[in-house]
Amino acid sequence: MGTYANSVALELLVQGFNVILHGRNKSKLDNVRSELLSAHPSRSISIFIWDATRTLSPGGTDLAQAILSHIANKRLTVLVNNVGYTSTYHSFALQDPIEIDMVVNLQIMFMTHLTRAVLPLLIENQPGLIINVSGLTGRFPCPYLAVHSGGKAYLAGWSRALSIELEIVRDPPADIECLAVDVHNVSTNSNSSSTGFFVPTGETMGQAIIGVVGCGRRWVTAYWRAELMALVLGMMPLGLMDSILAKEMMAMKVRETKKVEEAERNRKDV
Repeated sequence: MGTYANSVALELLVQGFNVILHGRNKSKLDNVRSELLSAHPSRSISIFIWDATRTLSPGGTDLAQAILSHIANKRLTVLVNNVGYTSTYHSFALQDPIEIDMVVNLQIMFMTHLTRAVLPLLIENQPGLIINVSGLTGRFPCPYLAVHSGGKAYLAGWSRALSIELEIVRDPPADIECLAVDVHNVSTNSNSSSTGFFVPTGETMGQAIIGVVGCGRRWVTAYWRAELMALVLGMMPLGLMDSILAKEMMAMKVRETKKVEEAERNRKDV
């Protein structure tokens, strides 16, 4: 299906859950829904349309009203926060300020206010589960992904604090597992990286994300090969680690630039 978000939805359907798909492109979501329903025709799959990059009203009231209206009469027990943004691979100095706002809105504001809006329902229908899909860029910040890396670091810290509130402080008392899941590079339709030892397919990553539920940790890397990479990077001197990450990101920028240029040439040739 191209992305590991779709594969996560598929894994939940396999486990017997009904699913609400979120995105901003209705036609794409309709296609995903049709594909999922063909494999699980007895399940219920609805679509919630919302552009997560847009600026929310104060307190996220517009988002809260929209999502609560959509899930009315539905028994919500699982929330998967897994929104992503395709980087333009610009340095921070050259990044469009509007794009900066979009990344912050998507990676921080949207997920925070969405979770706050539906948390009472998760508590009402407990036991429940919150999966916050983060990334290794939160632990190992990368050039060309400065704002993105900061957003991932926020997500990991926020998720862990929420988990402690729910599971240790128990304020409010609730049986809710809150798990931050790190992912690394995944080969998808929107990512030109080739599948390899450290780069799984979207399907493999989707299975890995659901597979770590109940692991007893508050922050975990889903794919064991990505965790191996994180362990190796964590043992390196910071200067060496930063140099390796910089080299890899510069190579990725070259690949993405060539991909965009080729797409533009093909468009002109049509």
